[in-house]
Amino acid sequence: MTTAVSPPKRNPNRNPYQPPYRVTAARVLRSEWHKLRSLRSSWTTLVSASALVLAVGLVMGATYTSGGGDSDVDTAVLVLYGSMLGTLCTVVLGILVTAGEYSTGLIRASLTAVPRRLPVLWAKAAVFTVTVFVVMFTTDLITFVAAQLLLHDTDQAASLGDPGMFRAIVGMSPGGGQGITGMRERASLYDGTLEAGPLLPAATATTSAACAAGWRVRLQLPLEDTPS
Repeated sequence: MTTAVSPPKRNPNRNPYQPPYRVTAARVLRSEWHKLRSLRSSWTTLVSASALVLAVGLVMGATYTSGGGDSDVDTAVLVLYGSMLGTLCTVVLGILVTAGEYSTGLIRASLTAVPRRLPVLWAKAAVFTVTVFVVMFTTDLITFVAAQLLLHDTDQAASLGDPGMFRAIVGMSPGGGQGITGMRERASLYDGTLEAGPLLPAATATTSAACAAGWRVRLQLPLEDTPS
């Protein structure tokens, strides 16, 4: 017994050499997200980073004593010392995300599907930044709350509702406040200001001239009056 099958209908107005699917930003982002989440090394690196941040935070909370050598350290910095180790793990993940395709040869398939390199690079950067920030920011919040359970009866007791505390945790997260942005956020915690820019006026300086003249970073912090 045979069954007649009619051929699929074709649009006579469509160019036969035109691919049926267009390359869009959403599709490129989805493909990069699929590549990131399907690799075991990605989650291994992220879990390692989170474990280091949480472990160091708990150790700092358990071993801290009021009036010790770390009493003058900001609370957010104290409990999130492990963020430096977590940042190293995220750097390794960034290398795997960008250079891993070249070692496996997958970059040829990626650039065949998306001939223009810039959308691929932007999609990789966006997926990596958002993923790392969400995971590490969540880890920092959990670490802060867990460490405060151990610091509740010390001079480092704090809460997320304290002025500037939530912003400080955001700044400690990878991708949240690094470089000049992180310095400006930390200065604002002490009611200070930070200014950064080229020495030459922006209206008259070209990029090469500004780089040659140098940059200026100015930090202002209020000083409390101490009794003489």
